[in-house]
Amino acid sequence: MATTSTTVTTTVVKPLRLIGFISTCIAVPLMLACCIGDRWMQAGSFYMGLWTECYNGTRVRDPNVTPTPTPQPEIRCYSAVEEAWLLAVRAFVILTIICNIAAIVIVIVGYVIKQPLFYRIGSITLFSGCLFLLLAVIIFPSMFMQSEVVYYRGSWELGWCYGVAWGGFCFLLAGGILLLCDENKEIYHDERVYYSEA
Repeated sequence: MATTSTTVTTTVVKPLRLIGFISTCIAVPLMLACCIGDRWMQAGSFYMGLWTECYNGTRVRDPNVTPTPTPQPEIRCYSAVEEAWLLAVRAFVILTIICNIAAIVIVIVGYVIKQPLFYRIGSITLFSGCLFLLLAVIIFPSMFMQSEVVYYRGSWELGWCYGVAWGGFCFLLAGGILLLCDENKEIYHDERVYYSEA
């Protein structure tokens, strides 16, 4: 009599945690884009990011000089003026990126060693990153509008990097919430071997 064996591999994946992990991974390039980009805010021909500011002519326009209809000089980019609020925003965005990457590593470790506690730690790390980013997106426009560059340049508007920062915030928040879901059930792989006699 011959004995045959069949191996059945069962993989159980909790979709909420998986979606939370994917959301966390999507937030990384968004956060890098908003950190590197130079269009957080715009006011006329002046636009500014975390590291650079670009404008034509002078940085601060003289209110007593009326603009002439002559062609405007080319827009050039310079290092952003080191102001305390801008340094704080930079620090908050960098801390958000660090929290995001740390949460990804923590969740991967939790998946490998099958410890639900790591998902909770990763979620708390993501919520910390959300708090840092929320502070950054509140401080930047409020302080930018009070700076002397906005005066006499007409209206101001939010740039695409600012929108990407809010998108990153949404993905981080969603990832943190979804990683907390299904706490009692774990992602696991199970192998079973069935023996039958033929």
